[in-house]
Amino acid sequence: MGKEKQKKIFFKVIGRKDECLFHEERLLERDIAKSILTCPTNQRDISYREGYEKLHKFLLSVTEGQSIYRGANLQRALWKQFLFSQIVGKNQRALEVGCGEGLLSIALSKNGNIVTGTDVSDICISIANRNKSLFSAENVNFAVMSASKLDFPKNTFDWVISVDLFEHLHPQDAISHVYEAARVLKPGGKYLLVTPNASVGMHAGNIHIKEYNCKEIMELFSHAGFSSKSPLIYYAWPFSFLADIKVKLFFQRFLNNQSFLYILMCLDPIILVATRHGYA
Repeated sequence: MGKEKQKKIFFKVIGRKDECLFHEERLLERDIAKSILTCPTNQRDISYREGYEKLHKFLLSVTEGQSIYRGANLQRALWKQFLFSQIVGKNQRALEVGCGEGLLSIALSKNGNIVTGTDVSDICISIANRNKSLFSAENVNFAVMSASKLDFPKNTFDWVISVDLFEHLHPQDAISHVYEAARVLKPGGKYLLVTPNASVGMHAGNIHIKEYNCKEIMELFSHAGFSSKSPLIYYAWPFSFLADIKVKLFFQRFLNNQSFLYILMCLDPIILVATRHGYA
């Protein structure tokens, strides 16, 4: 995603065109990423929490609201979350990691699932609980928690979900998170991952700690005991076609990093459904 597109998205969220605020937000996110990458390992949880508390306070101040999503932006966000919820289906026990303000978790619960949403930010969890009341959502709960240390018993969930989380994790924490996800998933449980595709080129410069390509993601999940497939056409509800992720790797070799074609063929972002191997 180019800088101009990032600006357009930011301006839509805050409700006005303000280059200074965009620059300030970029610098803040860059500093958060730098802090997470350089701080001692035993301080990273604190760095995540403090950084994203500061970012969300800033976003709330510039949107002048109790949530960063309002009006048309809220409707777009809800529609996007509804589409992702169709991949998960119904009657599942689901965990969303990095839930932010809780809109996807709420959409999942509205679709007949029992949902837990976690985030490192107390502010996000507070807003998520407010949204839970606003949308009269049942069967959804929220908790402050690290992505790399999931405080749940093994074999608890049918699905683990993360949307736009991986690119903000320290690479060591990304590995820890995938192993933790495998632990808390039931045998045969699934992980739904949405993250930018590094093969297209960096989407947001140095505000993302690490972006992954399909091969890296496939290897990461394979080492943790998952087999990987990918919704080839994820937006054609009620259909959700699954293809081996190698199909996407095949296409990538011939597209020569053409961003438009990557988006057209659902190669960016990476949308992965990884299934935990069926050991007890």
